[in-house]
Amino acid sequence: LKPHRLHLPPTAMAPMKRPAAAAAGGREKAAKSAKNLELEALRDAVLEESEAFPPVVRSMLAGALETSLFVLKDERHKSQEEIVGMVGEVIASLRDDRQKAKDAIAARLASSDAERATRKARGDSTRAACGERVAAATAAKGALAEASRGVGAAKAALADAKAEQRSGDEGLVAAAAKKQQLEELLAGDYAALKRGEAANAVKSAKAVIKVGQAFDVEGALLESAEVALTKAPGERGTFDGAVLEQFEGEVASRVAALTAELAVGEPGREERAAKVSSAEQEMAAAGAKLLECKTALDEAQAAVESAEAEREAAEKAESDLAPELQAMEGELDAASASLEHAENTLTMFTRLRDRTTADEAAPEAPAAEAPATVNDDADVEPTAAEAEADMV
Repeated sequence: LKPHRLHLPPTAMAPMKRPAAAAAGGREKAAKSAKNLELEALRDAVLEESEAFPPVVRSMLAGALETSLFVLKDERHKSQEEIVGMVGEVIASLRDDRQKAKDAIAARLASSDAERATRKARGDSTRAACGERVAAATAAKGALAEASRGVGAAKAALADAKAEQRSGDEGLVAAAAKKQQLEELLAGDYAALKRGEAANAVKSAKAVIKVGQAFDVEGALLESAEVALTKAPGERGTFDGAVLEQFEGEVASRVAALTAELAVGEPGREERAAKVSSAEQEMAAAGAKLLECKTALDEAQAAVESAEAEREAAEKAESDLAPELQAMEGELDAASASLEHAENTLTMFTRLRDRTTADEAAPEAPAAEAPATVNDDADVEPTAAEAEADMV
């Protein structure tokens, strides 16, 4: 007889369960996957650049991880234990390096308050200095304007003093010129004629008479004097002598009058001269002050430019601090994450390093198995025993 399918009624069918081997296989597959992830993480950690271990050593250790660290502790050879110890040193060194990096960034951030205060103080100082220099430049501009007005006033005062001097001295100047003319007449042409030494007696006599007319000497006296002066000294009579004596007296009286006029006007002339001199000194002082103020203003404006440059630099340093701190905070977050990863790797290493056969043999919590459901109308393949019973 050939075996055939057995169709059982619904009430005779028993529920079927999935075999436990499938669940065990799943656990083995998951364990293998976890092992591969751990192995990859540890290799990455060991191979990471480190000043304490040369690349060839780190490469050797990474290649030996699976045959050393992943062997249970109580099954390792002494050589494997040595390799595990070196791997631990590498991973601990990596963790320490990342801790130092994080601490350095944290220290920089911790000092940021002092840096912020320093930059703010610098900004406040440069702003105050800039304000002071702007005020000084403004004052220098005012001083220059005042000095310019002072020059104008001094110039006007000097012009007034000179005008007063010209007006006041005009009569004295004229008197002095007249006196000089009379004195030169007596000492010059008149003296030469009187001594009979004139080169051209007629011409010299006319010159003398002309001056006499200018000084309002009586005309009859001048006519007689002209006749007497053209004669040789030996030809002059008593009348001629009297005429010349009277002429000399007229001239002398006018010289005396002019001398008296000059004497009376001398104090006023000196006063006006002193006033002009004082005005000239004030003008010179005002000019020097104006030049000094121009120099001071140039220096003040240069100081303002320098102060503004310092203020701008200080304010830029202040404004740059916020993004610098933000960047450092980002660096700290990254360093913290990197340190956490290194600590997790070290924890993983420690667990694998200390794992023993007893740890592996510890029972695991059984996984709940869901019953398999079978369709009432489905064909069920009979077992060998069922087929044999059916054949009897």
